Amino acid sequence: MTVLADYQLPTFASFSTLSVWQVVGASSLALLFTFIAQSIYTLYFDPLSHIPGPKSAALSHFWLFKESMMGTRMYTIHKMHAKYNSKLVRLGPKYVQFSDNRALSQVYTKLPKSIFYSGTEIIEGHPHSMASREAKDWAPIRKLISPTYSYSNVASWEGELTDNVQHMLNRIDETNGKGATPVDILYLTRCVASDAVGLLAFGEDWGASRSGYSKWIQWIDGFTLVFITKGVTPKALLRFLLKLPIPKLHAIFDVETQFINHTLKVLEPLRLQVEADPKIVDLDERNTLAIRCLGKEMTNGKKMHPLTVGCEAFGHVYAGTDTTSVLVSYALKRLSENPQMCERLRKEVTEAAGDSMCADISALAKLPYLNAVIHESLRTDGPANSSLERDVPVGGIVIDNTFIPEGTTIAAQGYTIHRNPEVFPQPDTWMPERWLTDDIEQKKLLLNNFMPFGFSSRICAGQMLAWADMRLLIASIVKKYTFEMVPGQDMFLEDHFVGAPRGHETKMLFKGVDHS
Repeated sequence: MTVLADYQLPTFASFSTLSVWQVVGASSLALLFTFIAQSIYTLYFDPLSHIPGPKSAALSHFWLFKESMMGTRMYTIHKMHAKYNSKLVRLGPKYVQFSDNRALSQVYTKLPKSIFYSGTEIIEGHPHSMASREAKDWAPIRKLISPTYSYSNVASWEGELTDNVQHMLNRIDETNGKGATPVDILYLTRCVASDAVGLLAFGEDWGASRSGYSKWIQWIDGFTLVFITKGVTPKALLRFLLKLPIPKLHAIFDVETQFINHTLKVLEPLRLQVEADPKIVDLDERNTLAIRCLGKEMTNGKKMHPLTVGCEAFGHVYAGTDTTSVLVSYALKRLSENPQMCERLRKEVTEAAGDSMCADISALAKLPYLNAVIHESLRTDGPANSSLERDVPVGGIVIDNTFIPEGTTIAAQGYTIHRNPEVFPQPDTWMPERWLTDDIEQKKLLLNNFMPFGFSSRICAGQMLAWADMRLLIASIVKKYTFEMVPGQDMFLEDHFVGAPRGHETKMLFKGVDHS
């Protein structure tokens, strides 16, 4: 019989008799039990468990991440709304997509951006307004820069904008004078768009429309890789990896160093100019973004650091270049597939322009069919029709009579909102005529369900410039040429937040129009 005095505490040696595999097995069982318990809670007891959606998506963010990496995210989300016949679908453990147009104002007026946008910060510690999540951070910048993109200020640059379009037409003539050599119109319009934003942002002519090359276009491509790398790598891990000798990784982030050095070089004379004569800010009739940001205080009483100004300006270049060029490319593709519509547009823009290359910006803004073509192309092929994520704050919100708790990321996407058959009959058909209605209420309904530039207070600051560019480019090309797509191209519009053709080019054949 064992008595208490005879009992000995177990020693480390006694534990060593346990098999390593027994320890591993016990640990694995504990982890498995935890995973099963967590999964059961997530699927059946979580506050979001009553919202329909794929079970695998509810368990892991990997489901949505995979679609994002494949460029199919917006299409798959659209299919999920149809599959579950619901305006709300759960596509992550704490992620809900909605398609109820009545909730657009509620979500995009009041809720802050999700953590996703922090990954678009160009240089750490110098956030631009598009990467800032809270109103206290972005609103002062937005108010400061808004005069740069006013209609009157954009119109004041009309001479330069028109010259850049003419340079592009000259390049088409040089390459494709008799319609035998394909022209990548996606790249040429990209050059024009980057030059346009560069003028308003930095007041600098980059010359890409003339030469077909610009450092800034290189940096747009370079920062795309930076943003993707930041988006898929935890911040702490990325900082650690950048300390290691990994040449390919350092090559990706070398664009940051190039950008910092060049931007400070460009901004330094502007800073000295403002410092020597602060009144120049008010005398700058053209309101370049850089001059305003360097010389004026924000509404919170602070001035922006020169590098922050550079990040803000480049953020606009990045956002405004590919969006414009992609839209123009797809609009021309649609017109090439619909020759009668193209001829109708050609007649309209030719009558407005007369013997000129193109009508002026104010005249183009009044052309009904040109604007209908652009509206419809933004609806069907808009490069910014992906999900716009917002975080649900304390107290939660109610959408479609369903409570969404705090801590949830919620989003709508233009791709689905623009395909609501109750608003847009035959939603998959490209039909510019739908925008020509004289019914005021119907036109209001269309515009209230139209979000190619975002929605509410965070809507694209540069949309006036985008509209001017799109009108000038499409009108001038349609007036001067007939055109057709080169067969065999991969024009699937990939969704990597900003959409672009999977083949990364839009090759067309152009022939001059005889207006005699």
